[in-house]
Amino acid sequence: MLLQIANADQASFSLLMKNHWSSVYVFALMYLKVAETAEEITQDVFVDIWNNRQKLPDLDNFRNYLFIIARNKTYSRLRKRLAVLVESNSDKIKEELYNPDAQLIYKELYNELNNAIDQLPPRRKQVFMMSRFEGLSHAAIADKLGISKQTVNEHIVEALQFLRTALRSHSGLSLLLYWLTNSFKY
Repeated sequence: MLLQIANADQASFSLLMKNHWSSVYVFALMYLKVAETAEEITQDVFVDIWNNRQKLPDLDNFRNYLFIIARNKTYSRLRKRLAVLVESNSDKIKEELYNPDAQLIYKELYNELNNAIDQLPPRRKQVFMMSRFEGLSHAAIADKLGISKQTVNEHIVEALQFLRTALRSHSGLSLLLYWLTNSFKY
């Protein structure tokens, strides 16, 4: 079927959409919570698949490919929502930052984050700090440390998983964890 779609067979593409539409839609809806937005994302996913149909015959696992596209589009939309939310509340955020009680809470949260980072194994901590606090790309870290880009990625993923678990009980860290998770530089 993928080979037929790669050759612009619209009937095969329609069948593919019919078989996978609901799973993409449900995934997007689960995160976005708005039916119209989930439908837009689902449409965008299948438009991308059609526009890049020449890649389909080379895929080892179409379901993984479909999930990755859906995930990336959904997360991108969530990041846009967060940016709009932060921008619209920037005066409130600035006001909150100057509140002495809030400053104390943020200082405590910052200390908890640093304590969790200090619990990482030395190499993982080094890679994480270079990525998130020095702003280096995965390629730059790999070059500096003489390791592969894949190894850098594995260190980052493991560090983030550890930090999410270690800091899960602290709801005030959710925005900070979001920043740490989504400031990837490849």
